[in-house]
Amino acid sequence: MNKRLFYFTLLTIILAFVISPFASSFPDGLERVAHDLSFIEHENEPMYSIFPDYSIPMISIEFFSTAISGLIGIAIIGLLTYLWLHWAKRKQLS
Repeated sequence: MNKRLFYFTLLTIILAFVISPFASSFPDGLERVAHDLSFIEHENEPMYSIFPDYSIPMISIEFFSTAISGLIGIAIIGLLTYLWLHWAKRKQLS
């Protein structure tokens, strides 16, 4: 099982690094509807933005900036999933 998990994680990292820079720059469905129905003007600026436009401002090369932000996002989701599963397993055992 550990070998399969390792290969799955490695494949996920490679795909995130290679594919994330090719994400569409067009608005997503919700943003498109907000624009079409003219209530996007009421949008508030976020209090903070960790990765504005899915990039890292300190990295000047756009491809690497987007790819690394994708890797960081996957790492965060992976960590949260692991912690949740660990918590659920401990809860089940008690």
